[in-house]
Amino acid sequence: MIEEMDVLPKNQDQNILPETELLIALPKFSFFRCPVTNTLPNAEISLLDAYKVIKGNRYKARTAELRNFTEGTIASKYKRT
Repeated sequence: MIEEMDVLPKNQDQNILPETELLIALPKFSFFRCPVTNTLPNAEISLLDAYKVIKGNRYKARTAELRNFTEGTIASKYKRT
């Protein structure tokens, strides 16, 4: 039977690389508030910011209301408000 070998010698710290903080400048894009016909951006946000807004509670009620529409024309009108 082959014994399991440790990758690192015993008593050696598991952190091989020093702890550093990596800062990456995320690309930004324009964020527009409703209605969908709005041509002036409200802010510049990153993809991470957009993810946080989508996963958060801010637009949850409006999204649920939009998903309840069965006709496309009603949903289209709702998006314009």
